Formats: sequence, C-alpha cells, structure tokens
Amino acid sequence: MKNSKILLAFVVALALLLAPATEAAVNSNVATVAISINVAESITISATPASVVLVLNGHQDYVLPASSPVVVTTTYTLGVGHTSLSVWSYFATPGVALVNGGSTIPTSAFLQAVFGGPSGSDCNQSGPFSATDSCAVIQTVANPAPGNGTLTSSLLFGTDPAHFTNFIPGTYSGTINFAAQAI
Repeated sequence: MKNSKILLAFVVALALLLAPATEAAVNSNVATVAISINVAESITISATPASVVLVLNGHQDYVLPASSPVVVTTTYTLGVGHTSLSVWSYFATPGVALVNGGSTIPTSAFLQAVFGGPSGSDCNQSGPFSATDSCAVIQTVANPAPGNGTLTSSLLFGTDPAHFTNFIPGTYSGTINFAAQAI
C-alpha cells in the first residue's frame, strides 16, 4: 500500500505539472506617442538660361528678343490665407542694369517683355525686393490655392534706344535677380 500511495502521489504531481495554467491574462498599460509633421511654406525660383546677349543694330536700337527668352519657374508650397503670389525681377546694383568699366546702362533703360508680348515696362520701379530697381511684376496669382503649385513665365529683354547716347564701345554686363513673394 505504501507503494500505491507513492505511485498515486507521483501520478497527481505529474498531472499537475502537465496541466495547463488556469490563471487570468494580465495586460499592460497603454503607452502613446504623438506623431506630427510640419510642412513649411516655401517658394523656389529658377531661371534658364543662365545668360542672354542683347544684340544692338547699327542704329543702337534694342533688338527684342535677346539671344533667347529667359524662362522663370516658380515652385511653391503655400498655406491658407494668402491673397497673392507675385514674381518680380530686379537688378543687383541700384540704378545700374549693365556696366562697361565706368560707363553704365541705367535700370530705366532696360526693358522687359513678359510672355513674349510687346516691349514692356522699364526696370526703374519700386518693388518688394528693391526700392528703385524692380522691373514690372512678372506674374501674379490672386488668392493662390493652398498646397503645391508651379508658375512658369517667359521673358524677353531689351534696352530703350533713347538712352544710347555717347556710350563707350565694349561689353556691358550685369545681373538681374528673380524672387517671389506671397502675401
């Protein structure tokens, strides 16, 4: 009998070891992580080609177009609430469009035609990037839609022949800048 009690105890112990646990599941707390992304407003300008050549005829009149049109591309990401997006051009040196040593062609003698239209306004106006040397607005979009967009403008350049008196022969050069503003 002693052996049968030991055998019975062994069988019960073995059954308890092999039996599945009947305890309830235990859950952890819930951890959270807030995720956000900040998409900043931006405006990017590019202009091609990087240089153009104005060609004067024998009477020193301007020839429009120059060696090629300049294509200005404005890419933007804007938020809600802007009333306009304007693209401007302006000269780097106040009052001076082109220089040849000590001789200059003033910004008032430089002409810009937008979209290949008639010879446009002179470049002696005030604007957001230069108080006196901005050309006419290249392009304006009223109430631009929020989100991403692209504007493309084709420009032709020339000079006003009335300003060509007693200029020193040579190569005149200068830099015109392009910038955009959303308000």
